[in-house]
Amino acid sequence: MKKIILITIMLNAAALYAQQSDKGKIRLYLHSATCEKETLDDMFEGDGKGDEIFVTVFYSVASSNGTTKYINKFTTGIYGDNRIWPARVKAGSAGSTGGIKPNDVIYLHPQTETYMPIGDERFKGLKAIEADLEAGDILTIIPVIWEWDNNSGTTQNSFESFLLNSFNNINVHMAGFTQKFDINTVNTRYGDDGSNCINISGLTQILQGVNGVPGNRPIGMALNGSYNPQVYVFNANICENWNKLLQGYSNAAWQNLPVYYNEPLSGNNRDHGKYRLMIYPEFSKTAPSNQTSPKSVNNISVIRNGDKPVKINNQTLNIISPQAITGIWAGTQTNDYGLYPQAVSFELTGNGEFIIKDQSGILASKGTYTFSNNIINGSYKQLSSGETFSFTGAFDPSTQKLNCSQGSGAATTGQGKWTVSKK
Repeated sequence: MKKIILITIMLNAAALYAQQSDKGKIRLYLHSATCEKETLDDMFEGDGKGDEIFVTVFYSVASSNGTTKYINKFTTGIYGDNRIWPARVKAGSAGSTGGIKPNDVIYLHPQTETYMPIGDERFKGLKAIEADLEAGDILTIIPVIWEWDNNSGTTQNSFESFLLNSFNNINVHMAGFTQKFDINTVNTRYGDDGSNCINISGLTQILQGVNGVPGNRPIGMALNGSYNPQVYVFNANICENWNKLLQGYSNAAWQNLPVYYNEPLSGNNRDHGKYRLMIYPEFSKTAPSNQTSPKSVNNISVIRNGDKPVKINNQTLNIISPQAITGIWAGTQTNDYGLYPQAVSFELTGNGEFIIKDQSGILASKGTYTFSNNIINGSYKQLSSGETFSFTGAFDPSTQKLNCSQGSGAATTGQGKWTVSKK
């Protein structure tokens, strides 16, 4: 009898310890990227002196058991030589107008400086993610540093879609770490190789289009074109023990997580890029709040609770259908860093057309788009100049907005970003 009572007590204690992590808001900042070795460049440096890079963070919020709630991505502007590319952020010391070379530390928030007052929020870096987590929820991320080579084409879009479509498997795998997490034991893992939860052969096949040939590509590729991204998971428990978790990292100054991209280590001395990205996660608990009263719309019960995803019949809708995105969208367009806002408006038609009209209602730009799993990709031509632009972005179910970046030609960054809502 005593043994049974003892076992019962132990099981109850384990259940208490494994209780769901807190409800709250999680933010993820990109602090800096350090170049330890440049990537291969053409001898004439036609795309600028040294390296040009940008960062994409693919992410997903899921329940404690790994059930995907929504997926999204965040992409920075392009950092490097801005001599004839004014939309770039001047970064690096390869020349008077920038350009990244070995030993350059690139602060991804344009106002971050090496020495700043204690407590200055800008030193955290560029805010890439801000998401609400219900009790037990997890945030899974895949951070990627890209070499910009003036050509994204279909390879970059295919790569991004492939990773975003992999999150169902990724979330289930990474939730296993949070379920076992215990800062007082050896169960403190919060990161893993993508090869353990992603179809790497599929990624390798996609990246053959930029393997050894010019094109935007993720830094960290092997000589055969394979790419094994690092995957990380965060929740309240992990963030609340962040200082203890980083004790083993010599480069984790200022509470940042170092993510390494090392092509020579994988045997790729042809492209030979070697970078380190520093990431800072932050979590703040939120007190329980009362839900607003349900409203009836077309006989469907719709609940809006702060900035959480919309619920219909008490079921969370996070992935919207392509049909739901059709219509007029309007909002604000800025440069890559949120400066110089101006109004923007466009129409997404049901047959995949992207249309911009001027204030007189005359057609000004026309193109096409695709929408799948909350991710939009497209391109359009400005009829007055003949210039073409490409864009990519994501629908955020928590705000009901599209957040997109655009670039010149096939590039999807470098020409600003826009946040729009459906009218």
